[in-house]
Amino acid sequence: MLVIAGFALSSYSFAQVYTFTNAGAIGNVGPTQAQLNTAYTGTPLAGQVTSNSGIQRWIVPTTGTYRVETWGAQGSNATATTGGLGAYMSGEFALTAGETLWVLVGQNAPNTPNRINLSSSGGGGSFVTKAPHNSNAS
Repeated sequence: MLVIAGFALSSYSFAQVYTFTNAGAIGNVGPTQAQLNTAYTGTPLAGQVTSNSGIQRWIVPTTGTYRVETWGAQGSNATATTGGLGAYMSGEFALTAGETLWVLVGQNAPNTPNRINLSSSGGGGSFVTKAPHNSNAS
């Protein structure tokens, strides 16, 4: 999961919280546009996110300071082993209305039960990056 929250520094009151998800996708293929549309229905992200090969594109709606919190996905389970939990990170960033952010939300690795003597595989990381200023990304 990845959360982007816009807030006023003086009061730390959150004006809006945007919670990005992997829309239920598992493994190494990111969510489709249809999965994202379903996952974000009824949220502030409804109609605001497009999928580009599973990477989510979002346009910053308002200039301000945003707190970005990311959680990596849990690793898979195999016989007698449990996948580790993903890492957590957060930071505060000045974002400008109209900037494009690319969001990749870590996905859980598929479970591999009944695979004796095999290790669990790792879950995916979560990442946010700004598009280059001269980008014509769509």
